[in-house]
This record gives sequence, structure tokens and C-alpha cells, in this order.
Amino acid sequence: WTYLGVPFTPTGKAKVKILEHLRPSLEILTKAPLKPQQRLFFLRCHLLPGVYHLLALGRATISSLNKADTVVRSYLRKWLDLPVDTPVPYYYADISDGGLGVPCLRWSGLRLRLDRLRSFSYILTNRILSHSTNVDCFTFTQSSVLTDPAGQVSESYIIKERSRVEGFLFLDGVSYNTAERQRQMWAERLYASVDGRALSASCKTAGQHTWVRSGTSFVPGIDFISMIKTRINALPTRTRTSRGRPNKIRSCRAGCAAVETPNHVVLQCFRSHGLRIKRHNAIAHYICRSLQQKGFQVTEEPVFPLTAGTLKRDLVALNNSALVLDVQVVGDSVELDSAHTAKIVKYTSFESAVKVQTGAKKVEFSSVTLNWRGVWSPASAKKLLRLGVITKRDLSVLGTRAIIGSMACHRRFGLMATHVNEPSCLRSLVNFVVRNDMASSGFSCEYCSSWFKTKIGLGVHKQAKHREQYQAEISIPKSKTRWTREAIKGQRRQRKYKDLGGTSWEYSATTCSSDPIGSGSDRSSALPSSSVPVNPVILGPDPASWPFDPGAVERSPPGSAPTVTVPEPSMTSRRVTRSQTKHPPGVEPEVTKPSPTTGLPPVPDSTSPVSLSDDDFDFSFVLF
Repeated sequence: WTYLGVPFTPTGKAKVKILEHLRPSLEILTKAPLKPQQRLFFLRCHLLPGVYHLLALGRATISSLNKADTVVRSYLRKWLDLPVDTPVPYYYADISDGGLGVPCLRWSGLRLRLDRLRSFSYILTNRILSHSTNVDCFTFTQSSVLTDPAGQVSESYIIKERSRVEGFLFLDGVSYNTAERQRQMWAERLYASVDGRALSASCKTAGQHTWVRSGTSFVPGIDFISMIKTRINALPTRTRTSRGRPNKIRSCRAGCAAVETPNHVVLQCFRSHGLRIKRHNAIAHYICRSLQQKGFQVTEEPVFPLTAGTLKRDLVALNNSALVLDVQVVGDSVELDSAHTAKIVKYTSFESAVKVQTGAKKVEFSSVTLNWRGVWSPASAKKLLRLGVITKRDLSVLGTRAIIGSMACHRRFGLMATHVNEPSCLRSLVNFVVRNDMASSGFSCEYCSSWFKTKIGLGVHKQAKHREQYQAEISIPKSKTRWTREAIKGQRRQRKYKDLGGTSWEYSATTCSSDPIGSGSDRSSALPSSSVPVNPVILGPDPASWPFDPGAVERSPPGSAPTVTVPEPSMTSRRVTRSQTKHPPGVEPEVTKPSPTTGLPPVPDSTSPVSLSDDDFDFSFVLF
């Protein structure tokens, strides 16, 4: 049974099964139509604090708490699409320290139980009991000592339980028995990891990570997930995905002479150059609008002529004095305060040029320095707050601008396929292959070679871009076509002759004349040997055995004609449409007999005619 939310058995308090309380709630939270930031907010502020009472008063084991933490992390990875090797301190570190701020039940639960044991007033109970002889009986019974839980628990049990819990809170000789010590523990572990080292300056500037805590629905869920991954260096790159596998290729996919690290992709690679400029301009434009709302006269990217060249700064604001600002987004391995100081020292020597052009008597120089993970330089943030350029709320907004820009750079890098050493011909070949792949599953416009997934899309494109051609196309009557008998038989002969490996033929579909082939002419003059391309593999190596050899007639015995094997001819198919065969009534169609391409010289009567009869047609062949 349960009493005040704590399970009991006849022998005492039962073991608390944390997972039985957490799993159903986690499943409900997973299936609920919520954004990832909203799920994270409910988990951190409602779901896990709901079991604190059970952990403080119940009997929970270390193994059950560790299992509960493992299950919670698995759900977090599912919601936020985090890789398995994400540093564990990133889940439990405070939001102001660069983490997600999710409570760790193994440490938070034991700390709450220790605080509860400390609250028992057993010292007061012992003092009252030791002086009970001097206290009035009525006063003693009316006091709250008998109703105090501490007065009903033995001192030995409390001391034993406290020592046991304090032992579980020891790690490496340090006792993390307070909330502040546990916060420092998770922050130190996070900054000691490879992925969390760049977040070490988070705790020095308050309010820059409030976007993680707010759970706002204005940010799309997919962007929030990408921002969380960008913050902990979980963006997939070759160096990130090849950890533990030294044989994997780590060079940049764009062909740069560098290793493909997140720093290179976001800050150096030519593929993300355009979006880096947009990220820089987004931060500068936000500060410009903020200054204009405060009454400053702001000039963007003014040019200062100098003896050594020209100087161009991002922003110059004028009020009672001149304020020169320069935005920079640096790498995660750069010391932020050093980058801020170097930027100020670089432009302090041009103070006189700024005074001459602006007419101000006092000039302030500052930088807007962040790294690409959205962490502010403490010195830069402090100076901008002191000058009134930004507010604490703007720290979080500008941090998200930097993270979103870095996230967009990584997306652009993954979507592009350009290579630093790629020739234009190779790009054309790639485009040709892509177009052929699209042709297998799409429709092509014959006027501009554009591709569309559906036929409806192709029609809409033609109506919009090629209206005249499209109107002419749909006005042409579409009629069925059919093959003539002559064309079908010619195609069959052509295929059969190609199988034999023969030469090209052409024929004329004319009827036989009254004078057959071979009358009044010598065969050698009709078929000159120089114009006879033959295949010796099929006809044999001996020219005398070839049927079209000019000397075959002279070598043949008198009164007998040589046996001539005529290969099947090839023909050009002629298509006749149904509309072409129709004629007006009473008008006879004009029949035009095709003329042979080569004249037919007379052939002697002694030779046999080279002819072929097929039903109603006689075909005379000419070898060329």
C-alpha cells in the first residue's frame, strides 16, 4: 500500500520502482503533438520534479536511479536527434553553463534525501526528553514533540542513513552534497570533454542561453533540434562520424586542402562563404536597429580613407560620442576575450581618422565577438551592456542568430556538390547524368529541355512559357499511323540480312518490264567489280567462287547460268497515315513510281535475272 505517496509493505518501506512511474509519462510525452522544445520543457519542469517526493521519502537504490537516467537520456536523444556519443554532462549541466538543464536522478535524488534527513530535529528531541522531568505533564502532551516525525525515529537510524547517502555522494574524494557543488561538477565535466570545451565561457555571461529554457514555439522544431546539435558540436562531418575509425577519409568533400571539421565547414570552406556573410550581416543589422531605436545615428560600413589604404567598419553610431563596432564570429578553439581585445587594439590607432570624418570628440571602440556556437565573449558582452548598445535579452537573440547561421552553413555544405578542382566539363557531365536519371521518371519539354515529375506540370509549363507552340501542337489532328505491307516485309529482310553480316542494299519497288534483266548487255558492265563490297568471311576466300565476280560468267560452262545467292535487302520504311490515304470523291490519286537511285544497265541474255517475286510486287535489286 502507499501512504503519502510512499509504498509500504508489512515489513517496512518498499523499494521504489522509478521506471514504473516514468515510462508511461515519457511515452505520453513522446506521442503528444508537441515540439521538441516543449517536450524538453515539460520533462525538465514537470515530469522529473514529480518524482522528487518519492525519491526523498522512499527507498530507492542506486541501480534503479542509474537505469532511470539511462532511459531518460534515450528519450532525449530520440526527441532531439542527438548522436549516441553526445557527452553525458551536456544533458545534466545547467542551461547557464551550456547544458540542457535536465535533472540527474542519481545525484539530485540522493541530495534531496540527504536534505530531508538533515531536517529531522533529533537534537531537539533528545534535549526535550532529557529534561522531561522538569516539564509539566500537560504541557509536554500538548507540545508538538510527539507529533514531530523526528521524535518518532531513532537517532541511530538517522545517523546510519545519513552516512550511507553521503557515501553515495562522494566522488574522487569530493562530496557533492549541495546543489551548487553538483552544478559545478557537471559544468567541469562538460568543459573537459572535446565537444563541450567551446562552451566554457557560457557561465561568465548570464542570460545568453535563455532560448533553451523558454520552450518557445516560435522556432520550428527542426531548427531547434539543429541548434541544440550545433551547440554541442554534433553536426555530422567526416571527423565527427569517423571517431574511433582511423582508416576513414577525413579530408574535405569540397576538395579543400584541409580536414573536414565543423570549424572548417562553418568558417572556412568556400561552399558556405555566402551564408557566412549573411550570418555576419544578420548580427550587424540587429544591432543597427537596436541603436536606431535608442536614438543613435548609425552608418553601416562607412569607409575611412587612410594613408595606408581604406578602413571599413561594420557600424559607426553617433550620439554624444562616436561608437565604432565590428562584428566577428570566431572558431570554437579561439579564446574569446583575446579575440575581443585584439580587435579593439587593431582599430584604436585609427581614432584620429574617425574623429576627423565624424566630428566627434570622443570615440569608443568595441567588438561584437561570439563563436559559431553562440557563446559570447564575456568582455565584449560586458562592454556592450555598459555602453547601452544591447540588453540582456539581446544576448540570447544574437546568440541564436550566430547558431542559426552556423547551422545554415552546414546544411549548405551538405547540399552542394561543387568541388574546388572540378572542371566545367565534369560538371556538365554530372548535369547530363542527372538529367538522364530524371528522364527515366519524368517528362521533358521539347522546347527548352526542362524536366517535370508529372505530365500536368509539363502542360502547365508549356502554356506559361511556350504558349504559341503549345497552341499549334494541340490544334494538329492526331491520326493513327500504320505500316504498309511493303514496309513490313522490307524490315524483315533488313533484319535477316543484318544477321548474315552483309552489306547495304537499296531496291526499287517497280513491276517487271517486258525486257527482263540480262537482255542485250554484259553482266560485267552491269555490276562492276570495283563497286562490289563483299564479305570474304561469308562468301569465301576465293574470288572465283563469289557469285558476283565479273569473271564468274566467263568461267561458267556454256548454256548454264551461275548460281546466284541474293542476300535479303534492307529497305527504308515508309509510313503512310490514314489521313494521307483519304482522297476527295471522284478524284483519282496520282501514282508516282519511285525511280531507282542507280541506273540499271542492260544485262546479257545469257545471264539469269537477279529478281525476287513477292506476291504482287517484283523487286529489282541494285548492289552498291
